[in-house]
Amino acid sequence: MIESFVFRHLAKTATLGLDSTAFPEAMAANRNPLTLSPRRVMEILMEHGEDPCTRPQAAAHEAGHWVVGDTLGLSPYRFLRVFKKSRRWLGENQAVDGSSAHVVHEVGRYKKHTLQVIGGYAGELATGFCHPASSLDERVLFLEMCRSLTVFHGGDAKALHDAGQKVVLEIIAARKQDFDRVRRHLERHPRMLRGQLAHLSQPDPTPWLARWEKLATLINRNER
Repeated sequence: MIESFVFRHLAKTATLGLDSTAFPEAMAANRNPLTLSPRRVMEILMEHGEDPCTRPQAAAHEAGHWVVGDTLGLSPYRFLRVFKKSRRWLGENQAVDGSSAHVVHEVGRYKKHTLQVIGGYAGELATGFCHPASSLDERVLFLEMCRSLTVFHGGDAKALHDAGQKVVLEIIAARKQDFDRVRRHLERHPRMLRGQLAHLSQPDPTPWLARWEKLATLINRNER
């Protein structure tokens, strides 16, 4: 059962990354995982069990995705929703333009999507609702995307990963009031629609991508 859970979630990350027609070298670099291999994921699940997927977790997760994407000026969402399936609370979101990190033709936008991917897990971390097995699929995807970025950005993928998590937590802290409003709404209601989210929308002019790069450089230096 655990094995099928692992590979069901990891399989969908296998083809995600920079569009191969635009960035073939990045896709080549994206074939080998940085860490969180299927074996490591299996070890996490064997030691800690599956993520309980509570409603507060799902609400914090979707709020995290939203606040990071909104802060970075990505496409607004049509909706956010949480729902129960087989005793597990899950979440879903959909951008107005249908955009995602699956196929992105511009590196700057890809960087923003990379941070948005880990925003859900960061939302759980920020609220203390995370579990060792939380968001394993997105954590693997985030690592893979950081690895792809080193093709253009240079530097170290692990430093990008560690700095990226710090930056999204900083974004959530900077937008704590809006993050909490969305999270608490989803704890009580099944969905939040575009109009409700637009009322809270507040793209942040802070150069978060530059902050990410600078922090990654510092981490890389300190680990040498």
